[in-house]
Amino acid sequence: MIHRGLLEQKADFYYLGRGLGGIRALFEIDAVRRRTQVAILVFSVLYNLLAVGLAVAGWMNPLVAAILMPVNSLLTLAIVTGGMRRVFLPGSFAPPGKRF
Repeated sequence: MIHRGLLEQKADFYYLGRGLGGIRALFEIDAVRRRTQVAILVFSVLYNLLAVGLAVAGWMNPLVAAILMPVNSLLTLAIVTGGMRRVFLPGSFAPPGKRF
């Protein structure tokens, strides 16, 4: 049983592992997440510039919007999956035999 004091209730997380390897892995995962987040931001800005450009030019109609919206969602999911795949590979950050 783990004693839960005031500090543990206020913390976002607390680490019960051995050594500092888990903390290092968290920083590495955060770096991967940050790069993926920047990629999504760049993609979103470019997509919105394209969509607004099409609308201003008068080329946007309901059919084009109906095609672009799900394509945008799928591409965003692909960026997240591709960017974060390294985190989910077995043994990438976790000690052998353990996964996040």
